[in-house]
Amino acid sequence: MWGDRRDTEMAFVRLLLEQSILGHVSEFIALWKLATARGEELSVPFPFTTPHQKKLLIACRELKFVDGCRQVVSRIDPKRLKTDHELQLLVRSTQSD
Repeated sequence: MWGDRRDTEMAFVRLLLEQSILGHVSEFIALWKLATARGEELSVPFPFTTPHQKKLLIACRELKFVDGCRQVVSRIDPKRLKTDHELQLLVRSTQSD
C-alpha cells in the first residue's frame, strides 16, 4: 500500500508538471482534483513529500492557481518549513501575489 501512495504521487506530479509547462490551466486543475481525491482515498494528503510540494508550488504559481498554492502550503510540515530556506522562499513567493 505504501508503494502505491508514493508511486501515485510521483505519477501525478509528473503529469501535473507536464500540463504546467504546456500552460494547460484547465487540464492542470482537473488533474489536480483527481490527484487530491486519490490522495484522500489512500489517506495521504496530496501533495505529501517536500520535493513534490516545492515543484508544485512553482507550477501553481506559474499558472496562477491560488487554490493549489494554498493546498500545498497547508500540507507543509511546519518543522520542515522552519529549516528549509528554499521552501520558505517558495511559500513567501506564493503569498506576495
